Amino acid sequence: MVTAQTSDPLAEALTLMTATPTAIAALVRAAPADVLERRASAEEWSPREVLAHLLYVERLLRARLEAMAAGPDGGPMPAGKPAPEPGPTLPSLASWRRRRAANLRWLRSLDAAQLERSAVHRRWGAISVREHVVEWSYHDLDHLRQLLASLEAELYPSIGGWRGLYPAPFAARDADRP
Repeated sequence: MVTAQTSDPLAEALTLMTATPTAIAALVRAAPADVLERRASAEEWSPREVLAHLLYVERLLRARLEAMAAGPDGGPMPAGKPAPEPGPTLPSLASWRRRRAANLRWLRSLDAAQLERSAVHRRWGAISVREHVVEWSYHDLDHLRQLLASLEAELYPSIGGWRGLYPAPFAARDADRP
């Protein structure tokens, strides 16, 4: 059954993007330093690497969306520079939080015409600024889930018989691998 969407996905995305830094900061500050460096599996990023990626994306998407909002409608999606090596956790967290606050102020200043401008991604086709902002929020949540699973992986071996109650961290991804 398909139901009519009554909410505003852009408003929801901006609200979530406002809350995400506080949630991630609380988790990062609560985790032991060695846990922030450890990968739960060879295929997963460490919490520090997740945070570095979020900071990189914060810069990338601001530049991309500025170009999309100001440029010709339907042009090619602006490419980004390669990601730098991850830096220290707490300075990266602080930098990400500052950039997010500035980006949210900018995003809220966009008018309806700017939000509807689009660019063509070589793989995903035409994407509007509005859709990209909503995806940005989803991207945050996806990496929050990854961060949580990394922290769960530290505790999971020590919960004894309770392991039968919970799936192993990254189990769904691991089940799909040969």
